[in-house]
Amino acid sequence: MNIKNNNRGFSLLELITAFSILGLVTIALLQAFPFGLAANREAENNSVASYLAQQKIEELGSVAYSDIEVGIIEPKNSVVTHPGFQRQSEVSYVDGNMTEIASDLGLKKISTTIYYTSPQSPAEKIYNLTTLVSKK
Repeated sequence: MNIKNNNRGFSLLELITAFSILGLVTIALLQAFPFGLAANREAENNSVASYLAQQKIEELGSVAYSDIEVGIIEPKNSVVTHPGFQRQSEVSYVDGNMTEIASDLGLKKISTTIYYTSPQSPAEKIYNLTTLVSKK
């Protein structure tokens, strides 16, 4: 009798090993997705905060120097168009060294602060944008 030794194909042990490795790789890749989504959401929140701050800075910068009031001109309050974001704007007199002063030397500092939270971190995040406006 002639017995042929046919080694074509995979043994059960090889298949179990291959599927185990494939399963581990799949689990590792699936665990990376939430981190990517969280980073994407954080970048989106930073962009919105930047937009809201820039919007207020542009609004105040388009007004004549003498019409920009000094003090807290917008108290910390929710932004209607973007739930979850709060904005506060403040204007102060400064000198050439950026030191806040009580009298007008022809230079005002406009500072807008955006407050928000992200789903990944319960701590409040702060985005601040500041610019200077001078008499013309």
